Amino acid sequence: MHYLRALRRHRDLTLTDVAMLTGIPARRLAEAEYGLSVLNYRERGAVATVFGLTDESLLIRMGGRKQPTARPLATDQAAAQVLMITAIAGTVAASTAQLAQRLNLPLDLPNFALPQVALVQEQAQPVVVRETTSSILPITMVVKAQAAEERRQEELAHQKVLARLLLEELPAPASETAQLLPETNGPTPALPAPRAPQFAMTEAGPQGCPVQPETGHVVMTQGYGVGSHAPAHVWGAVDLAVDGNGDGWAEPGSSWNAPIVATHAGTVRVTLESWPAGNHVWVTDSQTTWRTGYAHLAEVLVESGQTVEPGQVIGRVGSTGVASGPHLDYQVWNDKTNVDPTELVECK
Repeated sequence: MHYLRALRRHRDLTLTDVAMLTGIPARRLAEAEYGLSVLNYRERGAVATVFGLTDESLLIRMGGRKQPTARPLATDQAAAQVLMITAIAGTVAASTAQLAQRLNLPLDLPNFALPQVALVQEQAQPVVVRETTSSILPITMVVKAQAAEERRQEELAHQKVLARLLLEELPAPASETAQLLPETNGPTPALPAPRAPQFAMTEAGPQGCPVQPETGHVVMTQGYGVGSHAPAHVWGAVDLAVDGNGDGWAEPGSSWNAPIVATHAGTVRVTLESWPAGNHVWVTDSQTTWRTGYAHLAEVLVESGQTVEPGQVIGRVGSTGVASGPHLDYQVWNDKTNVDPTELVECK
């Protein structure tokens, strides 16, 4: 067993947990665990800081070589830990409560803790860093502040969405209505044209995005027929997750438990704890030869034999089965042919 995997399991952490604590993508960590690649200097330093090791000891146990130059002094290490606290707090803020709940740990315990670092700022003098090893400063203090700000931003966004919906659906006030309607009892103004449907069954296959988060954008993290999706005629699919901060990359905190919907009408068949798909749902259209598959679900909200409609929620994004992080593995089949769904998902 690789040393990185032993460290992670000793702390009862998943790859996704380590990714959130270090800022390193879960897929990158998985490749390092299985010996497919080697972590670079910065990545090793991040992992070493989280597990309370030196970068050099971590590198030696993972089969690498020592750096030719001497290690930084304790002051530099403390400064690096300060930077790591900031980076970890930003990464974990959106999902710390969920992570603690999944690990069955209260937030008040110093499970996410680093050596206490005191900063002394004198006027017109550089920052002086002192490392104190006699006590531990729980990082939860930083995380809670970040989480509170995150919740406030989410509440503001939720209020904006509600306000927009009210403006679109509620009738205008009497003063505005008087300006729109003629003084006589003439015909009422025509209603706006309905929006185009999100889902449609076409000759090319079922169109529509199977992941429908309340906030953020859906991004593709792995394409059809590459990586773990090869060969395409057997494993062909697209992996979808949620970009919550608009940087173009998916974040685990935004992807966890995002709603998954059926992209077409059909009958459901559920398979739980399967390999490698984990919790898996098939939706088969009885009127055509099309069917779609939804894998790695954290929660399944339908039962085998149940009939669903397009856009109906059938589960939530997870990482069950063989998965390096939370995402949806989405397959499209026409009878016995695996079809590339890249042009069908239409996610925004």
